[in-house]
Amino acid sequence: MTNIDIGFVIDDGYVKYCSVVIASILKNSKVDETFTFHIINDGSITQESKNKLAQLKHIKDFEIKYYAQNKKLHHEQRNDTRADIPMVTNYRMMISSILKDIDKIIFMDADLIIVDNLSELWNTNIDNYYMACCPSPAGSMDEYQKSLDIPDTFKYCNTGVMLANLKLWRQNHIEDLLFEKEKKYRGIYKYYDQCIFNIAMYDKMLYLNQKFNFRPGIWESPKTLNEFKATSKTPVIIHWASPYKPWNNTNVKYSNEYRKYAKLTPFYKEIYHDLNQKTKKDLINNIFSVTNHIKNNNKYKCIKILGINIKIKDKKYQPLIYPWPLNILLENNYSIDDKQHIITPQNIKFNIDKTTIHTVYTVFNRLDYEFYSNPNIKYTCFDIGMNQGIASLFFAYNKNIEQVYAFEPLLPTYKKAMNNIALNKDLKNKIVTFNFGLGDKNKIVTIPYSDKFDTCMSVTDDVYELNPVLKDEINTQNLQCEIKNSAEILQPLFNNCSNKIVLKIDTEGAEFDILKSLDENNLLDKIDIIMMEYHFKSPQELENRLVKNNFVVFYTGEHKKKENFGNIYAVRQH
Repeated sequence: MTNIDIGFVIDDGYVKYCSVVIASILKNSKVDETFTFHIINDGSITQESKNKLAQLKHIKDFEIKYYAQNKKLHHEQRNDTRADIPMVTNYRMMISSILKDIDKIIFMDADLIIVDNLSELWNTNIDNYYMACCPSPAGSMDEYQKSLDIPDTFKYCNTGVMLANLKLWRQNHIEDLLFEKEKKYRGIYKYYDQCIFNIAMYDKMLYLNQKFNFRPGIWESPKTLNEFKATSKTPVIIHWASPYKPWNNTNVKYSNEYRKYAKLTPFYKEIYHDLNQKTKKDLINNIFSVTNHIKNNNKYKCIKILGINIKIKDKKYQPLIYPWPLNILLENNYSIDDKQHIITPQNIKFNIDKTTIHTVYTVFNRLDYEFYSNPNIKYTCFDIGMNQGIASLFFAYNKNIEQVYAFEPLLPTYKKAMNNIALNKDLKNKIVTFNFGLGDKNKIVTIPYSDKFDTCMSVTDDVYELNPVLKDEINTQNLQCEIKNSAEILQPLFNNCSNKIVLKIDTEGAEFDILKSLDENNLLDKIDIIMMEYHFKSPQELENRLVKNNFVVFYTGEHKKKENFGNIYAVRQH
């Protein structure tokens, strides 16, 4: 008999999905295979959930072990930029010490199913490797891989399925290395443990055939299907490595296959309850619905009657100035209503004007201001450079952010922000706005303002030199703005705040004065996270101030540490 050790890291909320994975493993196993399932968790798994998992023995007998960890442990180890990756995932970094008696194990995510037996994967020789896993499609992660300092002779791998050599991990103290790399690349990596595994072990990863981690959204696109077919005929493991899962969307591929295994579990009704409600709503919409769509910068009214689609082009529609990001947003579940509001997947609305689309794209789709928020900690966010209120509403949507203070000196832009905030009644009470800017002293400045460029207006003294495009802009008007000393305004707000403090700064050059004021008045040590754009000159002065105040500084995004424009992400070490 061959015993196969299989591990998961989950909390109680994911037990039902893990049960489907286990059911699919047992159903496709060989007669001479036995299984021990190792469930690492944060102590939240209830006895009721454990009893239901034990009921899967009606398929085939197995052993299951639970490893409840200190809930605080993973919070202390983690500080990254992703709010959607659960904290319990941290334990994957510690599997070699938690499973101290296990030398080899298959570790899996819980959003997948096994459709063939695992014997070939289990019997893969990894004596000289830390793990075996499947690489990403050729060329798909090249730029991101560079940001993690992984040489281009190696491949970035998805570790949602990995065969791990824990014996070798322990021999070479890999767990210590993982946390060392986590600290070094904090603020740069996006996918926590997966990225850290790649950074620490890229030179000792054995690349598996893609059939062992077949991701439908990746391997069935026209660009990658041939690459998959060149090495594989059919999947062994189907992995829905995206927000769209078979339990929340019936349109994902292989959802019927998933349902087949879900029926073998005692969680079947629970898994599909919410989806069934959504399906009923979709059924009604299939009988009759009227929606508006914009495609290729043309607007259509789509009428559906008993499955028949009628599309009517709106000849009066005026194309928007930013068709490129708009098309991307519409492909990612954003929509536009009859009142020309763009609506995010979170149901947040914004008025559309000449500059809104691109900002919505960078904030909500590209996630330029996403940061990791510990679910057990509350935050207060200061949005300095509120512009049209898009980032403020993004922060207000975060349940862990209790209050947003937002500053915008330009009155026309401030009014646009207030209109956008007013559209979102559930969020507006979390946002306190101020119609003045921040700097290193109190002053009134007069600047040339253009509605056409309201996302890049600057209140710095040499605005014409720094924004040469304004010299030739004929539709400018001189605008007076009030600037107040940053320390005088923020110090009382900081002192009255018991939450963690997050600063977002996008002020087209004023960031140097703002940080100078905060530094000289010893206020930087009250801030926990800073996300900031820098403009017009070298960021070295900003970096020096932050490092002096015990911040770890990273340059992120597509403009990584350019001389006169880029993004800084800084986390203060306590």
